[in-house]
Amino acid sequence: MLETPGPTIDELSLNPEVFAAHFPSGTITEISPEVLPDSLIQTIKHKKGSVAFAISYADGSKTLGVTGGFGGKIHIEDFDKNDRPTGNGNIQPDHIDEIGLPIIGFSSTAKKLRRKGLGRQRLLVMNALSHMFFGMPLRSSSYQELPPHLAIWERLEREGKAEKYPGLKMTRYRFTI
Repeated sequence: MLETPGPTIDELSLNPEVFAAHFPSGTITEISPEVLPDSLIQTIKHKKGSVAFAISYADGSKTLGVTGGFGGKIHIEDFDKNDRPTGNGNIQPDHIDEIGLPIIGFSSTAKKLRRKGLGRQRLLVMNALSHMFFGMPLRSSSYQELPPHLAIWERLEREGKAEKYPGLKMTRYRFTI
């Protein structure tokens, strides 16, 4: 089935029910951009219509994010319950294979916190954001072939949460949930 891109970055809005349907372990709320860390503020400098949001988790950790980044990106940063950064990532439109469809631009976890499931959780959150903002599942990028990323996608595939498929120019993964 050929999918077409959903709303433009300027048309995005929060829909907590859609987010919860795809990631019930977190609660998303809109927040004022003034409470975002400087690293996220820099991604939306001079962008009107940006949506800032917070996702809270039962363990006290959180994800802060913002739409309206350069090139239509959605940026997120993860924090532990003591507000220490644990990782970050972004969703962006594909510019290489499936033009305009949402892919993982990058996802990174702090070195000392790797292999604890934070990268997997971030991808699941990013997938829920993709459903909420674009109405479709998140896809892998060409970086999926790097060992840490490939391991996460293979695990998600074994769990029935993702599938491998032939993209137009490369083999890709996409969420099935």
